[in-house]
Amino acid sequence: MTGRWRGLTAIIALGAALIVAGCGDDGESAAERTAGQEGAAATATTATTATTTAPTTPTAPAPAKPKGPTRVRVVLGAPGEFSLVPTPRRIPAGPVVFTVVNRGTVEHELVILKTARRAANLAPEQIEHGNEKGRINKHPEHQEPGTTMTIRVNMRRGHYSMICNVEGHYQAGQYADFIVTEG
Repeated sequence: MTGRWRGLTAIIALGAALIVAGCGDDGESAAERTAGQEGAAATATTATTATTTAPTTPTAPAPAKPKGPTRVRVVLGAPGEFSLVPTPRRIPAGPVVFTVVNRGTVEHELVILKTARRAANLAPEQIEHGNEKGRINKHPEHQEPGTTMTIRVNMRRGHYSMICNVEGHYQAGQYADFIVTEG
């Protein structure tokens, strides 16, 4: 029992003793009153030794991993002709299905590179058409305006740069950074 409970028990016992003692003289001797007070104190102590436990809050279960691959939509050519917009831009590691939509008026091409460099600062050899360093998706054909294609890849944790590698498109700003977190 903690010191706090012992002090509270002593106060309760003292209060009980005072009540018993203050009940007047009913012919009880001092020894009988003392024995009664000790009994009251023992009763008070017994009554306060019950332990209380605070109710525990159950912990929420970990969210279930989504079944199947993560889905990412990539829009090329919108809102501007040299835009490349992935949604979402951050996903967990694992299998991914990219749905790539060309909303522009010219052909585009999505290339996904695993690189520590930001998409805006890629080295020339990283974007050499057909020999891109760190490329994780197969070399697709250029995508015609108004078409949709699907790319399936398994992605590991890290930084990726998405670029359109049609001649001059990267230089015009058609790129985006993409992050894969631990799954």
